[in-house]
Formats: sequence, C-alpha cells, structure tokens
Amino acid sequence: MTAGPDAPADALATPSPPAAGGSPLRSGTAVAAGMGIVSLAGFLTWIIAARSMTREEVGQLSGFVNAFMLVSGAGQLGIGLVLTRYLPVAGRAMGKMLLWGDLALVASVLAVTGVFSLTPFADTIGAGLSHPMLVLTALTVLWSLYSLQAQVFPAIGRAGWSLPNSVAFSLARLGMLWALASAGVLTALASWWVPCALSVLVMGVLIHRRGVRAHRETPAVLPTRRQVVSYAGGNWVASLWGTLFWSGLPLLVLQMLGPSVSAVFSALHILVQTVDNLAGRYGAQLIIAAASDRGSLARHARTLVRAGAVVVLPGLAVLALVAPLILHAFGQHYVDEGATPLRIMVAVLALRLVQQLMVNIWRATDRTLPVVLVHIAQVVPVLVLLGTGVVDGLVGVALTLLGTQIVLSGLMVRPLVRALRSRVAPTLDGVAAVEGSGELPTPRGHLGA
Repeated sequence: MTAGPDAPADALATPSPPAAGGSPLRSGTAVAAGMGIVSLAGFLTWIIAARSMTREEVGQLSGFVNAFMLVSGAGQLGIGLVLTRYLPVAGRAMGKMLLWGDLALVASVLAVTGVFSLTPFADTIGAGLSHPMLVLTALTVLWSLYSLQAQVFPAIGRAGWSLPNSVAFSLARLGMLWALASAGVLTALASWWVPCALSVLVMGVLIHRRGVRAHRETPAVLPTRRQVVSYAGGNWVASLWGTLFWSGLPLLVLQMLGPSVSAVFSALHILVQTVDNLAGRYGAQLIIAAASDRGSLARHARTLVRAGAVVVLPGLAVLALVAPLILHAFGQHYVDEGATPLRIMVAVLALRLVQQLMVNIWRATDRTLPVVLVHIAQVVPVLVLLGTGVVDGLVGVALTLLGTQIVLSGLMVRPLVRALRSRVAPTLDGVAAVEGSGELPTPRGHLGA
C-alpha cells in the first residue's frame, strides 16, 4: 500500500497506526458476542413466530426474510470485506471510504432487487401480500446497511460497539414481533425494518463522530484501484455463492418441498447459521490483524485453532446431544422431523471450521480465487440434487451437505497445516511479510491517483 497524497514523506516507510487494535481472539469475542445476541434473538424470533402464526405463515415469513437476505448478499459487491481489509489503515481517508462504500452498496442492492422482482421467487414470497416488492426493497436496503455497519465496527477499532448495538436491535425486534406476529406476515416484517432503520441512523452518527474523527490526523494508507477491484470482485463472486448457500437454499426448500417443510427447515437453518456465523466472526478478525501486520497471520490463526479445539468442538457435541430439546421449543412436529437432520448438520458445522479458517487466511493474503471455488463447491451439489428432485426431504438435504463438506474439508487440511506452520505471508503483489515484522506491502499508486 502507499500513503495518501497528503501523508508525510516517511509514511511509506512507517505505516500509519491501524484503527483496529488487539488480537483477533479478543476483537473476535467482542464481535461474536454481539452476533450471538442477534442470533439468539433470531432463534427466539422463530419460536415466537411458530407459537403465534400458522405453519404456512411461518413458511411464508421465512421465505420473505431469506429473500431480502439473498438479495442483500447478492448486492453487497464484496464491499464489507473491502472495508474490513482496508479501513484499519485508511487514516484520514476513512470517512470518504465509508461514504463511497455506502453509496455503492445502496445502488447495487437496488439494482439486484429489480432483477429479483422478475424471478418466480418474487411471486412465491409475495403471494397474498400487499405491495411485497416495495417492502422487500426497503428491507433489503436497511438490512444491507445494518450488516455493513457490523463489519465496520471492528475495522475502525470499535469492536466493543457490537454488543450494545446488538442488544438494542434484538430487544426491539423481539418486542415488535411479539406484538405484531398475530397481525400477519406483512405486519410482522416491521419487526425487522424498524430496528434496522434505528440502528443504521444512530450507529451511523456514532461511527462518524467517534470513529472517523479519531483518525483525522492519521496519514492515509490506501490501496490501488487494481487491488480494490480484484479484492472486491473476487469476494463478491464468492459472496454470491455463499448467499445462495445460506439464503437461496431455504427458498429452494420452500419452492420444492412446500411451506410446512420449509418451516421446520427454517428452525434448523437459524440454529446452524448462528453457530457458523459466530465462528466466522473470529476468522474475519484475521483480515483486520493482517492489514497492519501481515507477518502475524499464522500466529493469530494458531490461536484460533486452539480456541476452536477447546471451546467450539465441545460446544457442537453438546448441541448434537440436546438437539431434540432445542427443537421442542418450536413444537413437537419440529422435533419429529428436524432432530435427525439437525444432528447431521452439526457434523457439517464441525467440518466447516476448517473451511472458515482457511478461507479467511486466503482473504487476509488477497487470494480470492480459491475462496470463490470453495463457495461454489459447497452449494452446487445440494442445489442441483434438491432442484432436480433427487434429494427429497430434510435428511437428504443434510446428508448432501455433509458429503460435500467432507470432501471440501479434506482438500483444505494440507494447505491449512502449511499456512499454520509458515512464517511468511504472501500478498497480492508478491511481497512477503515475515512473522512479527509488522511489515505492510507497498503497491504502486493509490485510490486517489
């Protein structure tokens, strides 16, 4: 990277202090705590929905929620990862980078929403609802901005904001759903868009007043246009396939297996996605740490491996044992049809820990091609087999996911071991940083050039 146009002459030799401090484990814990609160609220959300609405309404509500998350993921253009990667050393250019990120995100999400409105899925989720595309558009924009803010907090050194923001958001969402669920699907959706709007407004002001202003005197270390396009483009393609995995798959279950089965799958899905997202928040902190000290990547990754072995794997074992008790909160029908698929998907989660760590190591070292290939490979088999009717039922879906993950994790063990042992982190420009050196690569040019 190179210094911004108004940076001191020695900024190239001495990189500006990063916005994000602390180890990935510490910052990851702060972000994961906030994510855990949101995920717990999501779990309680579907319990409230299951107890207050018919199974068909729950299935339709699930379809609508997954639709705006699908469109949001497709329209994010890898912007969140670009900010995660470059904001920690953006210095006085931080505000400008955030503004352009927000504008690009909104424009892209609006365009993708328009494309989605032309697909059969738009008719499926909007059946019987008034002005569904208008509601979907507003929800998608707000959710996209809310999600982007969550990625910005640790990147500007404010990971501690994640928890109080998540608590306020979750309490508002649960309280509104409790009051509105019996009024129908469209009214219940207000429990998503109202908390999102409030969070985006309040936290947006804090980001600029407390986060951006703190770095007004810090020299800017900015990427080249080529770096931004390459990094954002590759990660956007990967995110499209990742969104298909997490939001497209529930829509396909709704389309192929009906709202009743979709309601059960939604309960499984929220549990699995919760645990997966928590693990992902830790892995994403490697990108932030590597932005200021590329050579420390292997050391931080080894710390996460030890934490995963001590905390995450035993936690997954407990989850597999108590799966029926958790699903009982939704109702006995969910236990009967969902306990076995949930246990299979817990095994998928354990294997995905290898994938999560390796993908974030690749992202931290600007290697987006393997990230894209992994995201494609994880979703294609289940989409094809379910879409063609070869897989029929939730157990079949879970077994397909398990088989795919066994292959992917097996292929990634060797490169992961090599990365954990390495003291040299390659970069996009071929510059190598040695562990503990604090060295940053110095590409040619910058965003303002």
